[in-house]
Amino acid sequence: MREIAAAVVRNAGLWVPEIVSPAPEPGSGSLVEAFTRNAPQEQRAKFIEILGLMLHNTDTPAPAVLGRLQQLWEWRFNQLRTTPDADTGELAGFGWWFGSGKLGPDWALAHLQELRNR
Repeated sequence: MREIAAAVVRNAGLWVPEIVSPAPEPGSGSLVEAFTRNAPQEQRAKFIEILGLMLHNTDTPAPAVLGRLQQLWEWRFNQLRTTPDADTGELAGFGWWFGSGKLGPDWALAHLQELRNR
């Protein structure tokens, strides 16, 4: 299961600054959009967790990578927030994102609070 989520991270270019693009939109055909739409909750949770672990273990992530991760988080959180009865358990891995200390305190605290209030 972890292998599928890790493959999505690798193949979607989330960690490669040269491939930074806007957050996926429904029906966009992007790998991330298809994965979040079709994968079981456990795999989606692993995906968020793996990204957080990678962020935590990267000394100095490129600004483009940080921006991409923030866009991805906001996109996914908003998707779940606006879906009735959505299971937000997949977002538990945000602890790694927050704990990395690399997303800026204002952004990280605002999103942690938003997640807590969900």
